[in-house]
Amino acid sequence: MRQQLRGLVAVVRLLLALTMVTHADKDTAQPALAPPKVDLRPEFEKFKLEVRQQGNRGACQVFAMVGVIEYHLARRGKPADLSEQFIIWAANEANGLNRTEGFNPDLLIAGLKQHGICTESLMPYIPRNEDIGKPSVQALEDAKSRTSCKVISIKHWSSTIGFSDKDIKSITKLLDKGAPVTATFCWPFGLYDEQIVDARRFIINTHIDGKSKDGHGVILVGYGLDDKVAGRGYFILRNSWGPKFADKGYAWITFEYAKKYGIDANAVTVQ
Repeated sequence: MRQQLRGLVAVVRLLLALTMVTHADKDTAQPALAPPKVDLRPEFEKFKLEVRQQGNRGACQVFAMVGVIEYHLARRGKPADLSEQFIIWAANEANGLNRTEGFNPDLLIAGLKQHGICTESLMPYIPRNEDIGKPSVQALEDAKSRTSCKVISIKHWSSTIGFSDKDIKSITKLLDKGAPVTATFCWPFGLYDEQIVDARRFIINTHIDGKSKDGHGVILVGYGLDDKVAGRGYFILRNSWGPKFADKGYAWITFEYAKKYGIDANAVTVQ
């Protein structure tokens, strides 16, 4: 009899545990995300453009711009692994600076137009915040072949923080044409990488200053429309923190986040 009672108690406990887990799942479950209308991640993969790692240098906007340039060159049948280190040097030279990090799009574009950009093998990137050496003669010569660039400024960094509906529409139109966009956002601070995204790999909407334009640069590679998402849509972003960040180096950001914290957006190509 005692064994039967013990068996019955064990069964009841198991049923209660399963019920609690089921209720917990219902409480934490999120509605399925609508599929993206545009997703350029497979294109980056097809062109063998891996997610990069900027390391311990504030070079996020550098990596975003170089990533977009590499994408367009590969799309036109002219693939090239380009040097982030060189464009940092070029930005300094073109603007009379001596920085090791912290470059806005204007500075980078000026450097690109004046000096171009060479391949990575001729001036490898150093993932540490140290002085930028001068490129070799060979690197300078190679860079001259990539000085002709076209820039579409969707939102300038000097304007008020926050993307307008017009800005978002301009970005989605470019994505519709297969053109990724560099963008800078106010970013969560004081957190580890894994704490910056939620369970669905969306950038969290907390721990953000919202006033400083010292944000984080990424590449927007896709978007989707979804009434269940804040702002009724989302962007897919490509980060420069390596493939271990979020979903293989990619994360999602709501349109509402972009409207509150978007700093700048540019489309850049090199002829």
